[in-house]
Amino acid sequence: ADLALSYNRDVFAIPARIQDKGSAGCNKLIKCNKDALVESGRDIEYQMNWESNQKKQSKTGQPSLFSLSPDERKVYDLIQNEDKISLDVLVRQSHIDISTLMSMIIELEFKGFVRSLPGNRYVAL
Repeated sequence: ADLALSYNRDVFAIPARIQDKGSAGCNKLIKCNKDALVESGRDIEYQMNWESNQKKQSKTGQPSLFSLSPDERKVYDLIQNEDKISLDVLVRQSHIDISTLMSMIIELEFKGFVRSLPGNRYVAL
């Protein structure tokens, strides 16, 4: 699990009974927040950023890009150019300090342009 996380790979664990010695590894990973808790297939769908065809078809139009400030537009363009982009890469490419960048990303999420993913990664909607 640690090796997968070091390569920014998703790790999932299914919780088990706490009395079983064989389930100690999965339960420890969940307890240490090193992986995503999986209780159903929907949890994996959410963590992997998969959407069903029905959800994709029911999306309404995207908000106007004209409502973004120049800096927000710059960050959005960086996120849009990548499949999934990490916070570290955004800081390096945008040349914006991390606290300001985090504020912009939150605003972009509220406006419906960006979604955050596990591991401080972001994807454009």
